[in-house]
Amino acid sequence: MKAKFKYIIVAALAALSCRPAAEAPAYVEAGRLNAPLDTWEPVAVAAGKEGRVYVADASENSAVQIFDADRVYAGGFGGLGKEPGRLFVPTDVAAGPDGAVYVAEFGTRRVSVFGPDGAFRRLVGGGTFIAPFGVAAGPDGKIYVADAEAGGVFVFDEAGKPLERWGEEAGVGRAWDVACAADGRVAAIVADAPDIFVFGPGEAEPQRLRVPEEPSFVPVECAFGPEGRVFALGKVTSAGGTEDYCVLRLAEDGRVEDKIEISLTSPAGLAVAADGTVYVADGPRRDVRIYRRD
Repeated sequence: MKAKFKYIIVAALAALSCRPAAEAPAYVEAGRLNAPLDTWEPVAVAAGKEGRVYVADASENSAVQIFDADRVYAGGFGGLGKEPGRLFVPTDVAAGPDGAVYVAEFGTRRVSVFGPDGAFRRLVGGGTFIAPFGVAAGPDGKIYVADAEAGGVFVFDEAGKPLERWGEEAGVGRAWDVACAADGRVAAIVADAPDIFVFGPGEAEPQRLRVPEEPSFVPVECAFGPEGRVFALGKVTSAGGTEDYCVLRLAEDGRVEDKIEISLTSPAGLAVAADGTVYVADGPRRDVRIYRRD
C-alpha cells in the first residue's frame, strides 16, 4: 500500500496544458521493457554503464530488475526485507558513473548502494529521511537524495557522510526528484512547482528553468541527457480535460527543443541513456516505454 503513496501525490498535481507539436516528433516509441515476472511495479528507471537499464520494482518483489544492452531481462537483486542488501518499497534508482547502483527506499527511509551486478555495498542516510523519493549520483561520487517531507536535497560524500542540505533557502525545500549531469550540475524538481532548479558545481543558488512555451507546465521527474540537456516529465491536460503526459527536452534557457507525447496514465520514472534513448516507467500500468529519435 505504501508503494502507492508516490502515485497519489503525482495524481494530485495541478492540471497542465501542452500544445500539440507543430512538426513531426523527433522521438518515437520504440518498444517496452518486459520482465518475465508474475507481477512487477516499475516505479523508477535508471540508465547505467555498458547499456544496462535498472528498474525499481515496488511490487511484492521489492527489487531492482536489470536489463542488458539489448533490453533483455538479466535478473534482479534486493528482495523484500529490511536487513542490509534487501529492499523495502523502493521509490527511485540511479546509476553512478562508476557503475554503482543507488536505491532510495520509502519503507526503510534510507538509500542502499549496490555494485552493477547487485552486490550489496553499504547504506546511506539511515535516520535522516522521511520520504526519500529521488536519488542521484554525481561524477565526483557525491550522492543526492530528494525528500520533500524532510526538507530538501541532502548531499553525501561517496562514503555516505552527510555534507549539506539544500532547503527552502535555495527554493527546493519540497524537493521531489533529483538528477545529476556528467559535468557536475544537479537538477531538482519541487512538488507542485513549475520550475526546474539547476545547481552548478559548487553553487548554492540554482538557476530556475521555466518553460516559456508552456507557462503552466509543472514537471514531476527530471533527468539529464548525454549532451547535458535537461529532460522533464510532466503531467498535462487538454482544453477538454483529458489528462496526458509528455517529456520535454529543454535548452539551457528552458525553451523546448523536443517533445515526446507519452501514452501512459501515471508515469513516475524517467531516464535518458548515453545513446539518447528515453525510458519512462509507469508503476500502476506495469509498463516501461522506450523512446528513440526518429
